[in-house]
Amino acid sequence: MNNYKKLITEYSKGKNISLFLKKSSNLSKEEITKISYDLQSGKTIKNFNQNKRKLVSKVMSPMVQEIKKFKNVKTILDFGAGELTNLSFLKKKLKNIKFYGNDISFNRLYLGKKFLNNEFKGKNDVSLVCNSHFKLPFKDNSFDIVTTMQALEPNGSMEKKLLKELYRVCKKAIVSCEPHYEIADQSQKKRMRLHGYVINLEKTIKKLGYKYKVVKQKYCLKKINPTSIFVITKNTRSNSKPELIDPATGEILTKKENFYLNKNTKRIYPVIDSIIYLNENFKLFLPRN
Repeated sequence: MNNYKKLITEYSKGKNISLFLKKSSNLSKEEITKISYDLQSGKTIKNFNQNKRKLVSKVMSPMVQEIKKFKNVKTILDFGAGELTNLSFLKKKLKNIKFYGNDISFNRLYLGKKFLNNEFKGKNDVSLVCNSHFKLPFKDNSFDIVTTMQALEPNGSMEKKLLKELYRVCKKAIVSCEPHYEIADQSQKKRMRLHGYVINLEKTIKKLGYKYKVVKQKYCLKKINPTSIFVITKNTRSNSKPELIDPATGEILTKKENFYLNKNTKRIYPVIDSIIYLNENFKLFLPRN
């Protein structure tokens, strides 16, 4: 608790928590990302409401156009959805689609849910899951489209692992707006390396043998962070519907009133304020009998 209070103090001073933890701790990249996001909770919504709505619209409109090129899209997972500002834009522009959002930070999803309720005047049917980025709790081919909006960004060196998971759970395509190292100038590249951003995204897509195209971006959320849209196509004929699986075992979970149950292991995962908490480190079990 004292260490967390120290982090709050450092963050209030304007310190970059990710860089601070990389230098002063032995935490994993995922743990550092989660703590950083938790501390920043609320900042995205605040910026969005103050001055970012128009910019987000300009940045994400090309993503919407790419999604519309795919026929019969019924489900979309917004990976690393954060405070759901980007998901809210997609939901307003793409009708008759069931949206799902996941993030590593419960804090951000919790605030994002309240934001969505305000945006859609209580008519919010988005399903939200808090889970590890690297082990998605969904069956293969669960979603027609998977989107990311600078959610892969802080996971430099983990490109292959993340892309394989996103590809596993999508049916038609991954549509990602992410940093594009190859088009950055030298100062931008230096900054991307310093912050541990993804710098091998396009190279990794090629190595994995995925069919893809790059859509150039006229607008970016930050000029110092050039991005492109990467459209990776899969086009499986699977008729699978989104189903939650136990991240620890891969077995299908059964929905109960306020938790999800693995009938074989009796492990349960709670539903907190309509947000499903699916982390394999959560170890609570029902009695065997």
